[in-house]
Amino acid sequence: MLKFIRALPVALLLVFAVAHPAGAQDAALRLSQIEDQMRQLVGQIETLTIELRQTKELLARQQADTQFRLNALEGGKGAAVAGAGPVETAPGPQVLGTLAVPADPAVAAGAAPAAPVAQGADSLLPEAVGVTGLDGTPVVPLAPAALPVPDTPDGLYQQSYEALLRSQFDVAQTGFGDFLKRYPQHELAGGANYWLGESLYSQANYKDAAKVFLDGFKTYPADPKAADTLLKLGMSLKQLGQKPQACTVFQSVNVKFPKAADTRKRAQAEAKRAGCGA
Repeated sequence: MLKFIRALPVALLLVFAVAHPAGAQDAALRLSQIEDQMRQLVGQIETLTIELRQTKELLARQQADTQFRLNALEGGKGAAVAGAGPVETAPGPQVLGTLAVPADPAVAAGAAPAAPVAQGADSLLPEAVGVTGLDGTPVVPLAPAALPVPDTPDGLYQQSYEALLRSQFDVAQTGFGDFLKRYPQHELAGGANYWLGESLYSQANYKDAAKVFLDGFKTYPADPKAADTLLKLGMSLKQLGQKPQACTVFQSVNVKFPKAADTRKRAQAEAKRAGCGA
């Protein structure tokens, strides 16, 4: 779909040029303006698509995690009922079925065990209630960070972007870096480079962030994220104390991307904040 959108202005130019040869030069200028607008639209579509995917994924994970915890609680209650009688009189922890509990003199005498004391939300976790597997090892739910790396470019991009939204900047950094190594020519590579720089910038690693943004702008100058990449390069340089270079970059945003209104406004605000021209 994105490829079709990007190819549409070229097709329109060819049709216009055949029908009106004399206006081909004017049509080329209009095409350049249309392409700038299309790049911005493609970037917005990409961002919305990824956000929709990550929302669905997070919802599915939350539902699965909730069901897992409910099942763990139900299993723990069943084990407590089955263990009403004495299991072991020696001191120390006892194991009733799959539920590990400390030794209780009342339980050893045949009395019903005392009701468990609520310990907050963490007590719902399997490791908190002592649920174990057949081999006696604790059952721990799989954390999102431990998920396997997807085999597809879209999957890896999405997983890395979700980590960034969760403020797991080191995970996002690794994911987007891996993406660029595997798929440097992919249509999402420019976006991956930008988010890699964002991951570094969010960790206050401004030196490496500036390098990533500079390399990304040189490698993917026509990418929908190119204007934002150049802006963040200037912001990284400002954080490094390189005011003249940062001001030059902020000015370049206005010159190179006249149609990127939002990014230009941000660049002007950053230039003013940095004291450019003062």
